[in-house]
Amino acid sequence: MSEIALKFQLRWLVIIFCLSVWAAIACWLV
Repeated sequence: MSEIALKFQLRWLVIIFCLSVWAAIACWLV
């Protein structure tokens, strides 16, 4: 159970990280 929760949490961290990178690139281009 904890392993599944860990993978789910890790997936969200990756998504948030990607969104942050895209936001930074967008702000830099603008």
